[in-house]
Amino acid sequence: ITIVKLIGWKERDKTLLVDPDEIDCLKRVARLNEDADSIYELYKHPNPTCEAGSIWKDIVLSPSRLNIQQELKCAIQKVEIFAMQNANLLMEK
Repeated sequence: ITIVKLIGWKERDKTLLVDPDEIDCLKRVARLNEDADSIYELYKHPNPTCEAGSIWKDIVLSPSRLNIQQELKCAIQKVEIFAMQNANLLMEK
């Protein structure tokens, strides 16, 4: 995941503080298709959502995603049940 920094003004020279990574991000956003009806229509070719390493391709479209989500849901439910049981025990005292 790319962390994008804010672009700001240099105080003395009144010029922008920029990093090539931020400019690339802004260029990518500027190329978005505002009329897109799906993720596949957002970009012209090459579509970064279909490239290797894309979060969309590697995680969202992953066939194992459902299993991972179910495991996460189960783990969260166990933690919530444990927390409720502890809260009930504290209230009984």
